[in-house]
Amino acid sequence: MRWPYRCPSRPLARRLARALVATALLASPAVAQSPAEATSWSGFARCDLAVNGDGYSDRQSHLWVLAGGAPTARGAIRVHPASWSVAGSGSLSESSGRQTRTAAWTTDVRGLSAPIEFTVRASDGRLLIKPWHAQLRARGAVSGTQRLIVDGQEQRPAPIALEAFEWGFPSLVESASATRVTGTSTPVVTGRVGPMQPARARATATCSWQLERSAAPRERAVVAPGTLRDVDLGLRDRNRFTVVPMPPPSDGTTRTDGERASVPPLTFAEQRAALATAIADQLAAIASVVASVLKEAKSNPSIDCAILSADVDAAYSGLIQSAELGFTRLIDTAPTEAERSALEKERTATLAKLREERDRAVAEVIKACNQR
Repeated sequence: MRWPYRCPSRPLARRLARALVATALLASPAVAQSPAEATSWSGFARCDLAVNGDGYSDRQSHLWVLAGGAPTARGAIRVHPASWSVAGSGSLSESSGRQTRTAAWTTDVRGLSAPIEFTVRASDGRLLIKPWHAQLRARGAVSGTQRLIVDGQEQRPAPIALEAFEWGFPSLVESASATRVTGTSTPVVTGRVGPMQPARARATATCSWQLERSAAPRERAVVAPGTLRDVDLGLRDRNRFTVVPMPPPSDGTTRTDGERASVPPLTFAEQRAALATAIADQLAAIASVVASVLKEAKSNPSIDCAILSADVDAAYSGLIQSAELGFTRLIDTAPTEAERSALEKERTATLAKLREERDRAVAEVIKACNQR
């Protein structure tokens, strides 16, 4: 992602978010219901990021809290209310010729709505837990000061006011009858995730989660009135935080009761037909969103066209990635070599068509902006 990055209008962002989220269902063409979907979940997940480079350092702790509220049904999906927060701080010191620049900042976001999806996959009867929202952003949540020294003379300090971006909630796969889900992971970090991050700086991430069904978690994150944050990073006064403990060390797998829901498996032909239908449905849904985007792009000069085109690109790209994953899973389970070969050809043709649609849609958005 580029930094800084400005949000589109909220109505557009919500519609594009729904299109992005819906594409993730393509990897599981059909969904079966289970008691796990209809119950309340509580707990938390967190991801700590560390970015380091020559003269650069940034720390962020992202926290998602499920307070155990009643879920909302979206077909076979259960959407549970949750909130996202992040706290952190960083610094930069760099020199070029006769100039030296230093900067220091803090990151503070509290309690933005970040609903989480709970779905039982028809393909294997397992519970999938993942975000039911597009990446969140908080304008002005990264604040601080930067100073420039030229030939030994310090210039007037300049304020820092940048957006904070949500790190990806750790998607989880569990037994459909699980009552407690805990674990850790160390996802690979690509791209720039810190404010003002130099190209050579490198980032690492450590995530953990502790979720419980039909019962409060043993350790819950609570934001006390007047506090700045609900995670103790060791970056500010500890007395101003309520600590959210990390779960016990694990081997990277989650612990459940070992039970598996009894779900009739789909036949290979049914899975293939469901994938084709899902791709067509989501392509139509995204096309409808793009039509609304084009209308507003032409009539509302205040909308940032760079953001609109980027979000349209992301919606189609999400569909492409999900479709590719769906085809790959089918190919891996194809009963014959002939069917596997036919699927590989169909995958190539379908992905090529989707990429063409994406390029066309982005070009139309840019054209609409240029004409207003």
